[in-house]
Order: sequence, then C-alpha cells, then structure tokens
Amino acid sequence: APLPHDAACLNTTRATTTNGTLIEWWTCNGGTNQQWQSQNGELVNPSSGKCLDDPGFTTTNGTQLVLWTCNGGTNQHWQLP
Repeated sequence: APLPHDAACLNTTRATTTNGTLIEWWTCNGGTNQQWQSQNGELVNPSSGKCLDDPGFTTTNGTQLVLWTCNGGTNQHWQLP
C-alpha cells in the first residue's frame, strides 16, 4: 500500500553532497539528508547547501531528481502546495 504523504520524505540516497546524488522518497527519520528549506523558489538541503534539481529540464512522470549546486535555473524552481 502507498505511504501517506506525511509518512515519507525527500531523501538523498547516500551520505554525500556531490552533484548528481540521487533523491528518493523514503520513510522520514529526521536525518539532515531529509531536511529542505524553501529559498526563492528553490528547495535547498541546508546540510549540503545544494538544491533539488531536475537534471533533464523535464516534466515527464518518473523523472529522477538529484542534488545539485544551486544555480537559479528553472529546473531548480518548485511550487509548494
């Protein structure tokens, strides 16, 4: 069964802050790799200082998101509900 929206978090897939680190949907555990702050339309992971990024500039379902140096690109801008 799918997890309720409040039971999972955006999570970096490994304990690294390198560009291209994959982002996944994971059970919330309070780790710094699951913390995000909205800054000027970007979602920034404060422990790395990097942004949630769509590397292919696509809106296709199933697109794999990554952690990347914030650069103000449209592929790093998100609209929060």
